[in-house]
Amino acid sequence: EEQGYLDFGEAVHALKGSAVELGAIEFVQLCEKTEKLKPYEMPGTALENKMRQLRLAHGHLLEAMQGYLTQQREMH
Repeated sequence: EEQGYLDFGEAVHALKGSAVELGAIEFVQLCEKTEKLKPYEMPGTALENKMRQLRLAHGHLLEAMQGYLTQQREMH
């Protein structure tokens, strides 16, 4: 259980780093909040809520990136 918590924290930290590089500030902030989850919150609804928020924010980020790439292709 402790290893799962550590692995989860590392994965969220990596996502946050990528989001920083992309300038996705809202996603970074969500990752920071998710990183603050405590081990005792992992099996509860707090984790489920954060994961749902991350998936939704990730979808929005992908849509924004796709729109940007489409715009760039149309300009060239």
